[in-house]
Amino acid sequence: MAHERGAGRAKPAEVPEEYRAIFEAVTDGLVITDPATGRIAEVNPAVCRMHGYQRGELVGSLTTTIIHPGDHSLFTDFADAIQHGHEFRARRRDVTKDGRIFEVEVCGIQLPFRGKPHMLGVLRDITEEAAAYRLLEERVASRTHELSGLLAVARRLASVVHPADIQRALSQEAGGVLTRSTFSVWRLEGSFLVPVTAGEGSAGVPLARLPLAAPPLEAGELVRSRGAEANGELFAELAGAGLVPVGAPGALFLPLVAAGELMGVLGVTRQGPPRYRPEEVAAAQALASQVAVALGNVALFRRARAVASVETRQAIARDLHDSVSQTLFSVTLQVRAAQAELRKAGFGEDHPAARAMAEVSELNHGALAEVRALIFELRPGALAEEGLVAAVSKHAAAVAAREGIDVDVTGPADPLPLSPEAEEQLYRLTQEALNNVVKHARTLAASVVVTSEPAEVKVAICDDGIGFDPALGRPGHLGLASMRERVTGLSGRLDVASAPGSGTSITATVPAGVPPDQRGTT
Repeated sequence: MAHERGAGRAKPAEVPEEYRAIFEAVTDGLVITDPATGRIAEVNPAVCRMHGYQRGELVGSLTTTIIHPGDHSLFTDFADAIQHGHEFRARRRDVTKDGRIFEVEVCGIQLPFRGKPHMLGVLRDITEEAAAYRLLEERVASRTHELSGLLAVARRLASVVHPADIQRALSQEAGGVLTRSTFSVWRLEGSFLVPVTAGEGSAGVPLARLPLAAPPLEAGELVRSRGAEANGELFAELAGAGLVPVGAPGALFLPLVAAGELMGVLGVTRQGPPRYRPEEVAAAQALASQVAVALGNVALFRRARAVASVETRQAIARDLHDSVSQTLFSVTLQVRAAQAELRKAGFGEDHPAARAMAEVSELNHGALAEVRALIFELRPGALAEEGLVAAVSKHAAAVAAREGIDVDVTGPADPLPLSPEAEEQLYRLTQEALNNVVKHARTLAASVVVTSEPAEVKVAICDDGIGFDPALGRPGHLGLASMRERVTGLSGRLDVASAPGSGTSITATVPAGVPPDQRGTT
């Protein structure tokens, strides 16, 4: 045996000649071990290649020489199973001559060798297989963690009824989907992207400021930004619009689409590698789908609440019409009858009873005007049915009866070339302007003039009160900002002319948008 060790790769003379070629050619490692001593009796070239030894270095050495110390107990189990006539199969760690650890699969049987029972171990290097399995386990664990995060987000978003709650849900739960990431949700309002945490009417980012990003977002495509790399120009554009936080190396922007409608944009940024792996993009897209559904649910909730509000307003309008309005009308008839009786009895207008009746008549007239204006506002569709001029006239009558200010309203009797939404905004603007007249103008007269031209419609509210300096922006005139927002939303303009002691004129000009014969169809 000493001679064999010194001969290096000498042929295994103890292996029968008819099996020698197979023994040497097989790619799996073959180790024959003496169960009595635990030493290697023979090895094939594959074992030598696996472990980095010469044959002579292994033959005669303990089998545990090539086994990792942490797995020596497996060799004991191997020997015990073989001696009891059982097969053995296991995975273990082996060690090369230079100390490298690798994984092998071991199969064992009993084999007669040199006239005595020996153990044959078949070794297969499964390093790559084990690495692939570990990678699979890691991916499964990562995917499970991601799915758990998506489930947690879904549970939170399922009960969301306010847009700002979507942002809070992502901040608290979405870290399980994409680690070290920051999320921002932007809802689409007209042509503006507005943070969901902002209130209604808040300023946003115009899509027109995003010439590189807007087209793919509007088409429902992912927008990928990588800072100073190939998409540096896009990154600068998004950063300039405030969509990318300072210091972020890159970002993903995903369109939020529900029922085929673009609802907004989900922004994902992180303090890490600017490139997002395909699986991370897929996770972000799954998250975006949930957020889009949540935004859709919020919109549905608002519509349902609006429908409930409309139904409530209809019920109140009916009650006012059937009870309070009829009662006030009856009071009017009773007052007129009482005044007639007083005249028959010879009591003049200066008589205390006649003056009292006149005051009751005036108060009742004002109350009736207020109730009619309130019924008009409560009844859905009233503005679209009767038109802007009629609506303003009823409101002016209520203001005159309540405040004693004579409000003259003039305008075309024909329908205006405006959409119902535009008429609604102009009506609310006129209400705000007349409210400012009541509170600040210190006058007894005002006028509202509505003019319609082929290309535009104008509404002018004028008074001859004390006026003000528009440049001062006094708190009493903060309503001007609201008026300007209403007109700007209609692609129009608001002109304010006033000076101390010279009255005030507010003119809203909006483009004509809907032909009169299409009223109510928009």
